[in-house]
Amino acid sequence: MNRNTHAEYLHNRIKESIFFDIDKVKDQSTDLPHMLPSEQEFNSFMDAHGVSNTDQIIVYDSHGFMGACRLLWTLDASGLKDWEKITNLVESGNPAKPIPTTGYQSRINSNLITTKPQILEAIKTLQHSTGLKGPQIIDARPAPRFDGKEQEPRPGLTCGHMPFSINVPFTELFTISEFGGAKCKSKTELDAVFNTPERMIDLHTRPIITTCGSGITAACLYAALSRAGAEHVSVYDGSWSEYGLDKSNPLATTTQA
Repeated sequence: MNRNTHAEYLHNRIKESIFFDIDKVKDQSTDLPHMLPSEQEFNSFMDAHGVSNTDQIIVYDSHGFMGACRLLWTLDASGLKDWEKITNLVESGNPAKPIPTTGYQSRINSNLITTKPQILEAIKTLQHSTGLKGPQIIDARPAPRFDGKEQEPRPGLTCGHMPFSINVPFTELFTISEFGGAKCKSKTELDAVFNTPERMIDLHTRPIITTCGSGITAACLYAALSRAGAEHVSVYDGSWSEYGLDKSNPLATTTQA
Protein backbone atom coordinates (compact mmCIF):
# COMPACT_ATOMS: atom_id res chain seq x y z
CA MET A 1 0.00 0.00 0.00
CA ASN A 2 3.13 2.23 -0.02
CA ARG A 3 2.34 3.69 3.39
CA ASN A 4 4.68 4.85 6.15
CA THR A 5 2.65 3.59 9.09
CA HIS A 6 5.19 4.72 11.69
CA ALA A 7 4.95 8.28 10.35
CA GLU A 8 1.15 8.01 10.54
CA TYR A 9 1.48 6.85 14.15
CA LEU A 10 3.68 9.82 14.99
CA HIS A 11 1.19 12.20 13.36
CA ASN A 12 -1.96 10.99 15.15
CA ARG A 13 -2.57 8.17 17.61
CA ILE A 14 -4.47 7.24 20.76
CA LYS A 15 -2.67 8.74 23.75
CA GLU A 16 0.10 6.60 25.21
CA SER A 17 -0.39 3.89 22.61
CA ILE A 18 2.52 1.70 21.49
CA PHE A 19 3.47 1.21 17.83
CA PHE A 20 3.60 -2.50 16.91
CA ASP A 21 5.45 -3.01 13.62
CA ILE A 22 4.40 -6.36 12.16
CA ASP A 23 7.35 -6.25 9.75
CA LYS A 24 9.90 -5.90 12.57
CA VAL A 25 8.35 -7.85 15.46
CA LYS A 26 8.40 -11.07 13.47
CA ASP A 27 10.22 -14.34 13.02
CA GLN A 28 13.70 -13.15 12.04
CA SER A 29 14.76 -16.58 10.80
CA THR A 30 12.70 -16.39 7.59
CA ASP A 31 12.36 -14.03 4.63
CA LEU A 32 8.59 -14.54 4.57
CA PRO A 33 6.73 -11.34 5.52
CA HIS A 34 5.65 -10.67 9.13
CA MET A 35 5.58 -14.29 10.29
CA LEU A 36 4.63 -14.89 13.93
CA PRO A 37 7.53 -13.88 16.20
CA SER A 38 9.12 -16.41 18.52
CA GLU A 39 8.27 -16.32 22.21
CA GLN A 40 11.65 -14.67 22.89
CA GLU A 41 11.17 -12.00 20.21
CA PHE A 42 7.63 -11.24 21.36
CA ASN A 43 8.59 -11.16 25.04
CA SER A 44 11.50 -8.80 24.31
CA PHE A 45 9.19 -6.35 22.56
CA MET A 46 6.64 -6.42 25.37
CA ASP A 47 9.33 -5.99 28.04
CA ALA A 48 10.99 -3.12 26.15
CA HIS A 49 7.67 -1.28 25.98
CA GLY A 50 6.68 -1.82 29.60
CA VAL A 51 3.85 -4.29 28.96
CA SER A 52 3.20 -6.83 31.69
CA ASN A 53 1.18 -10.04 31.74
CA THR A 54 -1.44 -8.36 33.94
CA ASP A 55 -2.12 -5.44 31.55
CA GLN A 56 -5.30 -5.16 29.53
CA ILE A 57 -4.44 -5.01 25.81
CA ILE A 58 -6.39 -2.73 23.45
CA VAL A 59 -5.67 -3.16 19.74
CA TYR A 60 -6.51 -0.72 16.94
CA ASP A 61 -5.35 0.36 13.50
CA SER A 62 -6.08 3.17 11.05
CA HIS A 63 -8.43 1.11 8.87
CA GLY A 64 -10.43 -0.32 11.73
CA PHE A 65 -10.43 -3.98 10.75
CA MET A 66 -7.15 -5.15 9.23
CA GLY A 67 -3.76 -4.92 10.93
CA ALA A 68 -5.45 -4.93 14.32
CA CYS A 69 -6.77 -8.42 13.61
CA ARG A 70 -3.27 -9.65 12.84
CA LEU A 71 -2.06 -8.36 16.21
CA LEU A 72 -5.18 -9.80 17.87
CA TRP A 73 -4.28 -13.23 16.48
CA THR A 74 -0.63 -12.74 17.51
CA LEU A 75 -1.76 -12.02 21.07
CA ASP A 76 -4.14 -14.98 21.07
CA ALA A 77 -1.47 -17.26 19.64
CA SER A 78 0.89 -16.01 22.36
CA GLY A 79 -1.60 -16.82 25.10
CA LEU A 80 -3.60 -13.57 25.49
CA LYS A 81 -7.35 -13.12 24.99
CA ASP A 82 -8.44 -9.48 25.51
CA TRP A 83 -9.62 -7.16 22.73
CA GLU A 84 -11.64 -4.07 23.74
CA LYS A 85 -12.99 -0.90 22.14
CA ILE A 86 -10.64 2.07 21.85
CA THR A 87 -11.11 5.59 23.20
CA ASN A 88 -11.01 8.76 21.14
CA LEU A 89 -8.12 10.35 23.07
CA VAL A 90 -5.35 11.14 20.59
CA GLU A 91 -1.89 12.70 20.55
CA SER A 92 0.95 13.34 18.10
CA GLY A 93 4.74 13.65 18.13
CA ASN A 94 7.31 11.31 19.61
CA PRO A 95 5.84 9.11 22.33
CA ALA A 96 7.11 9.16 25.89
CA LYS A 97 9.89 6.67 26.44
CA PRO A 98 8.40 3.49 27.93
CA ILE A 99 9.64 2.12 31.23
CA PRO A 100 11.02 -1.35 30.43
CA THR A 101 9.82 -4.35 32.39
CA THR A 102 11.37 -7.78 32.75
CA GLY A 103 9.93 -11.22 32.76
CA TYR A 104 7.06 -10.94 30.25
CA GLN A 105 5.96 -14.50 29.50
CA SER A 106 4.14 -15.94 26.52
CA ARG A 107 3.63 -19.48 25.32
CA ILE A 108 2.88 -20.16 21.68
CA ASN A 109 -0.49 -21.88 21.22
CA SER A 110 0.15 -24.23 18.31
CA ASN A 111 -3.59 -24.92 17.98
CA LEU A 112 -4.02 -21.45 16.45
CA ILE A 113 -1.19 -21.83 13.92
CA THR A 114 -1.08 -23.95 10.76
CA THR A 115 2.27 -24.77 9.13
CA LYS A 116 3.01 -25.67 5.52
CA PRO A 117 3.26 -29.43 6.23
CA GLN A 118 -0.08 -29.24 8.02
CA ILE A 119 -1.78 -27.37 5.17
CA LEU A 120 -0.46 -29.93 2.67
CA GLU A 121 -1.80 -32.77 4.84
CA ALA A 122 -5.17 -31.01 5.07
CA ILE A 123 -5.31 -30.65 1.28
CA LYS A 124 -4.48 -34.34 0.86
CA THR A 125 -7.38 -35.27 3.15
CA LEU A 126 -9.74 -32.95 1.24
CA GLN A 127 -8.66 -34.39 -2.11
CA HIS A 128 -9.16 -37.99 -0.97
CA SER A 129 -12.64 -37.18 0.35
CA THR A 130 -13.63 -34.76 -2.46
CA GLY A 131 -13.85 -32.02 0.14
CA LEU A 132 -16.14 -33.84 2.56
CA LYS A 133 -13.61 -34.57 5.32
CA GLY A 134 -10.75 -32.71 6.93
CA PRO A 135 -10.26 -29.03 7.75
CA GLN A 136 -12.09 -26.35 5.82
CA ILE A 137 -9.60 -23.97 4.20
CA ILE A 138 -10.94 -20.43 3.80
CA ASP A 139 -9.06 -17.93 1.62
CA ALA A 140 -9.54 -14.17 2.21
CA ARG A 141 -7.97 -12.97 -1.05
CA PRO A 142 -10.06 -11.15 -3.68
CA ALA A 143 -11.91 -13.49 -6.05
CA PRO A 144 -9.78 -12.67 -9.16
CA ARG A 145 -6.62 -13.73 -7.32
CA PHE A 146 -8.32 -16.78 -5.79
CA ASP A 147 -9.54 -17.88 -9.24
CA GLY A 148 -6.11 -17.37 -10.79
CA LYS A 149 -7.36 -14.68 -13.15
CA GLU A 150 -5.21 -11.96 -11.60
CA GLN A 151 -1.48 -12.00 -10.83
CA GLU A 152 -0.30 -12.02 -7.24
CA PRO A 153 1.23 -8.70 -6.07
CA ARG A 154 4.38 -10.49 -4.89
CA PRO A 155 6.64 -11.68 -7.74
CA GLY A 156 7.44 -15.33 -8.24
CA LEU A 157 4.21 -16.77 -6.86
CA THR A 158 1.88 -19.17 -8.64
CA CYS A 159 -1.68 -18.05 -9.34
CA GLY A 160 -4.83 -19.76 -8.14
CA HIS A 161 -5.84 -21.40 -4.88
CA MET A 162 -5.52 -24.53 -2.77
CA PRO A 163 -7.77 -27.39 -3.93
CA PHE A 164 -11.16 -27.44 -2.20
CA SER A 165 -10.49 -24.14 -0.44
CA ILE A 166 -13.37 -21.69 -0.03
CA ASN A 167 -13.14 -18.05 -1.04
CA VAL A 168 -14.48 -15.48 1.44
CA PRO A 169 -12.95 -12.15 0.34
CA PHE A 170 -11.87 -9.99 3.25
CA THR A 171 -14.13 -7.13 2.10
CA GLU A 172 -17.23 -9.21 2.93
CA LEU A 173 -16.34 -9.27 6.63
CA PHE A 174 -16.87 -5.62 7.51
CA THR A 175 -19.13 -2.62 7.03
CA ILE A 176 -18.14 1.03 6.92
CA SER A 177 -18.77 2.72 10.25
CA GLU A 178 -20.34 6.14 10.73
CA PHE A 179 -16.83 7.55 11.21
CA GLY A 180 -15.58 6.20 7.89
CA GLY A 181 -13.60 3.27 9.29
CA ALA A 182 -14.27 -0.44 8.90
CA LYS A 183 -16.26 -2.37 11.50
CA CYS A 184 -16.56 -6.14 11.73
CA LYS A 185 -20.05 -7.33 10.82
CA SER A 186 -22.38 -8.64 13.51
CA LYS A 187 -22.73 -12.35 14.23
CA THR A 188 -26.01 -12.45 12.31
CA GLU A 189 -24.44 -10.72 9.30
CA LEU A 190 -21.41 -13.01 9.42
CA ASP A 191 -23.63 -16.08 9.57
CA ALA A 192 -25.08 -14.96 6.25
CA VAL A 193 -21.58 -14.52 4.81
CA PHE A 194 -20.33 -17.94 5.86
CA ASN A 195 -23.51 -19.85 5.00
CA THR A 196 -24.21 -18.93 1.40
CA PRO A 197 -25.27 -21.95 -0.74
CA GLU A 198 -21.82 -22.15 -2.37
CA ARG A 199 -19.97 -21.98 0.97
CA MET A 200 -21.94 -23.66 3.77
CA ILE A 201 -19.04 -23.40 6.21
CA ASP A 202 -19.34 -25.67 9.24
CA LEU A 203 -18.47 -23.51 12.26
CA HIS A 204 -18.70 -26.25 14.87
CA THR A 205 -17.78 -29.79 13.88
CA ARG A 206 -14.97 -29.32 11.32
CA PRO A 207 -11.79 -27.33 11.98
CA ILE A 208 -11.13 -24.22 9.90
CA ILE A 209 -7.81 -22.95 8.51
CA THR A 210 -7.69 -19.37 7.24
CA THR A 211 -5.26 -18.14 4.61
CA CYS A 212 -4.68 -15.11 2.36
CA GLY A 213 -1.72 -13.44 0.64
CA SER A 214 0.59 -12.93 3.60
CA GLY A 215 -1.37 -13.74 6.76
CA ILE A 216 -2.95 -10.33 7.43
CA THR A 217 -6.51 -10.73 6.16
CA ALA A 218 -6.36 -14.40 7.18
CA ALA A 219 -6.22 -13.02 10.72
CA CYS A 220 -9.28 -10.89 9.90
CA LEU A 221 -11.05 -14.11 8.95
CA TYR A 222 -9.88 -15.55 12.27
CA ALA A 223 -11.46 -12.62 14.13
CA ALA A 224 -14.69 -12.74 12.14
CA LEU A 225 -15.05 -16.51 12.45
CA SER A 226 -14.44 -16.27 16.19
CA ARG A 227 -17.15 -13.62 16.41
CA ALA A 228 -19.50 -15.87 14.44
CA GLY A 229 -18.95 -18.65 16.97
CA ALA A 230 -16.51 -20.94 15.12
CA GLU A 231 -14.90 -23.35 17.56
CA HIS A 232 -11.68 -24.54 15.88
CA VAL A 233 -9.93 -21.83 13.83
CA SER A 234 -6.23 -21.53 13.01
CA VAL A 235 -4.26 -19.26 10.67
CA TYR A 236 -1.89 -20.55 8.00
CA ASP A 237 0.83 -18.08 8.87
CA GLY A 238 2.84 -18.42 5.65
CA SER A 239 -0.30 -18.13 3.49
CA TRP A 240 0.17 -17.70 -0.27
CA SER A 241 3.52 -15.93 0.21
CA GLU A 242 4.88 -19.32 1.28
CA TYR A 243 2.54 -21.71 -0.51
CA GLY A 244 2.77 -20.00 -3.89
CA LEU A 245 6.58 -20.09 -3.92
CA ASP A 246 6.58 -23.84 -4.48
CA LYS A 247 5.25 -24.66 -7.94
CA SER A 248 4.91 -28.34 -6.98
CA ASN A 249 2.18 -27.58 -4.41
CA PRO A 250 -1.37 -28.67 -5.39
CA LEU A 251 -3.08 -25.87 -7.28
CA ALA A 252 -6.56 -25.07 -8.59
CA THR A 253 -7.65 -22.15 -10.77
CA THR A 254 -11.42 -22.53 -10.66
CA THR A 255 -13.77 -22.66 -7.64
CA GLN A 256 -14.34 -26.24 -6.52
CA ALA A 257 -17.89 -27.56 -6.69
